Amino acid sequence: MSSFSGAEQGVALLIHRAKGDVSSIHSTVAEREDAKRIIIKDLQRNTYSGDIKLVRKGAQLSPRSKLHHLDAFLVQEGELKEEEQQEEEQQEEEQQEEEQQEEEQQEEEQQEEEEQQEEEQQEEEQQEEEQQQEEEQQQEEEQQEEEQQEEEQQEEVRG
Repeated sequence: MSSFSGAEQGVALLIHRAKGDVSSIHSTVAEREDAKRIIIKDLQRNTYSGDIKLVRKGAQLSPRSKLHHLDAFLVQEGELKEEEQQEEEQQEEEQQEEEQQEEEQQEEEQQEEEEQQEEEQQEEEQQEEEQQQEEEQQQEEEQQEEEQQEEEQQEEVRG
């Protein structure tokens, strides 16, 4: 695992925990994307702070700037982007949204399956309980019948 992906995973888990979600120890796709943006934005702010200030003001970058030839611009989050990079990221975001939807659908299906299994188990337990009650009732009836027969036999012996 690269140090970037390790950092991304670590920040994503921090975001996940900060949200207070204790239902899972895994971060979501959206949390990993947020973590990636946070790390990139911080790295850019530390590396290109002067250039970012110029782009924010709408001023031209110095020809000596490493960003001069990239046609860089700021996006809403304050992150530097290159035009081609933005298109690639839009495609990535769309793909990640699809993956997230699939993930959510799988979770729903799993939850439905668990609920169905739980219902089946409850039905099974209810059937077992009913069967046990029937058996107990049958035993009780048999016992009463035996007692009645014993009484009849004892009356015959007396009579």
